[in-house]
Amino acid sequence: MAQAMYGDWAQQIVVQLSVFQAIVWIMLLLFALEVRKAALGTMEMQVFKQKLASTRIGSGAFESNGDYAAIWGYREKQMVARLNSLDREMTNDDSRFTSEARQMNDELEKKKNSLISVEMQADDFFKTSEKKLQDARLKADEETQAAANKLQELVYSMAEHKEFMGTIIAQRRKDLHEAEDYIASLASR
Repeated sequence: MAQAMYGDWAQQIVVQLSVFQAIVWIMLLLFALEVRKAALGTMEMQVFKQKLASTRIGSGAFESNGDYAAIWGYREKQMVARLNSLDREMTNDDSRFTSEARQMNDELEKKKNSLISVEMQADDFFKTSEKKLQDARLKADEETQAAANKLQELVYSMAEHKEFMGTIIAQRRKDLHEAEDYIASLASR
């Protein structure tokens, strides 16, 4: 039973690690897509310039001398902020998954200990029940033997009494016949 418990525990840890790995891969793919978007940002750059022009953040300077450094600096700040956000998410997820894994491990350990305790109690119960059964059988055998001995003594006693009564009855018959003969001899005289 305990061996099956360890197998399930290991399987659950493998599943949790697979889920964690899948989440990390998804986050890395999202990061790669962000980097790719930044690299392919020529068209985005034009759209961004138009947005800057509409918000009046130095759009004349960008268009007049083609200074893309400020645009790239702004875009870099956005990417750094996004990367920091992703890093915080990954750190939070990592700590949450670690906490959940630790909690699951504690729960599994408690269940394992509980199962071991129940298994030990069942084993003790089985052993004591087996001993009680053997004691009950031994006691029943002893009582049966004692009853058989008493019954045998009673049968022997009844046989002796029957023999004794037979002897007494025979003696009385003999005495009766003698008395009868004596009375008959007295009557004939």
